[in-house]
Amino acid sequence: MPVLVSERPTKMPVAVEWPPIFYKEPEQLFSFRIDGTTIYRHDADIELVEPAEDGPLAFSVASESATATFELELKTSGENPDFTIKARDCANATISYRGQTMSLREFFEQDPPTVWFADGSSLTGIEHVSLRTRPLPFPKERIQHWNWTGTKIRTEPKALSGTLNPFSIG
Repeated sequence: MPVLVSERPTKMPVAVEWPPIFYKEPEQLFSFRIDGTTIYRHDADIELVEPAEDGPLAFSVASESATATFELELKTSGENPDFTIKARDCANATISYRGQTMSLREFFEQDPPTVWFADGSSLTGIEHVSLRTRPLPFPKERIQHWNWTGTKIRTEPKALSGTLNPFSIG
């Protein structure tokens, strides 16, 4: 169940995910314009910038040719939790979707990305979702030691004849 927050969780972010609209629509409907360069959705990534347990939650939309960096800032508006997206650079970055073009910053304020934390919780805008139960660590007693001496990891497991090569990992 989401909890509305006005302060950043003091947790290590490990990933950032596109807003859900990107998974509901064909990717060819989206394109970005960053620093005068058009970038299509299949060429763009969303990634964390300088992740840390505290401090700003920054992310970027990046491709090989251009990057636009943003920051998710949690705050209180009146007595209610709220958030804003700030453009750290490239304030003129835009997104085109279904024939409409708008500021990428404004788009992320309408459809914020989801930040995932090391404990499995997530933050989408002001909605923080924690796991109901913490997963159990893998039991150490179930870890088996294998002796890999003599194994040739660069050898194909099967020869062209279809027989298994000895000392391969197949």
